[in-house]
Amino acid sequence: MGRVERTFRIQPGSGLHVRPATVFVRTAEKYESKITVRHDKATVNAKSVLGLMTLAAGPNDKLTLTAKGPDALAAVEELGKLILRNFEEEKCQKQDHSKKA
Repeated sequence: MGRVERTFRIQPGSGLHVRPATVFVRTAEKYESKITVRHDKATVNAKSVLGLMTLAAGPNDKLTLTAKGPDALAAVEELGKLILRNFEEEKCQKQDHSKKA
């Protein structure tokens, strides 16, 4: 059983509000590994929207992802890419606009 830990910086213009937290949790739930997210001194389950929201992480804040399990490396890599892509906010906003049209 592997353990992987990496730190990522939330990109400017983004933050961990409801929509990004939901996208993050949906991604984390694909993995068998136990995944946690640390911001400052708080650590929460990466598979909990409410937990992620309590971190109150904003632009330029650092999130440390830790995964333990058979797919730990893949989980941290995919979740890290999600953070670096602003939690795919632009993609979600485009979808919202197309639904309104």
